[in-house]
Amino acid sequence: MDFAVQYSQTESLSDIKWGSVVLSAGAGALGVGASEQIAKIGVTAVSRVVLNTGAATAISGYTQMAKNLIYGNPLTNNLDSTVATTIAFSSLGSSLEEVATWGILKNREVVYDGLPLGERLLLQSNAVSYYGDTIDLPRGLISATGLGISSSGDLYGCN
Repeated sequence: MDFAVQYSQTESLSDIKWGSVVLSAGAGALGVGASEQIAKIGVTAVSRVVLNTGAATAISGYTQMAKNLIYGNPLTNNLDSTVATTIAFSSLGSSLEEVATWGILKNREVVYDGLPLGERLLLQSNAVSYYGDTIDLPRGLISATGLGISSSGDLYGCN
């Protein structure tokens, strides 16, 4: 994401700040990892949104400070806009993710309940492996996209 934003603004590979690209990619990976762990806690959907937003905000803030150190800017340069953008995109992304996941799970429940008894027993049996059509959303994908956007540098001409 960082690379795309920088390239769209400069249209020159020589002007890309590669340290920023690497830091943003690392921040995205940390965000997905954090979200995966938060999903395993077993708290409510609202709690997961709050925890994901908090984790994304911390990761994004530290990423911005690291970029500032690398490029010789004051430590808190653009920190307020980075944090605000992260809170907005991450909370929205996490909320959408929760709604989508709930909808998929609810749909699976309705489909499963409509199956004949023999098929339901087959699906529950651990004696037979079943590899049917499933839709699995990687936890944190949407909120990590928000983190990637907030770590992408000069979206608003702030850097």
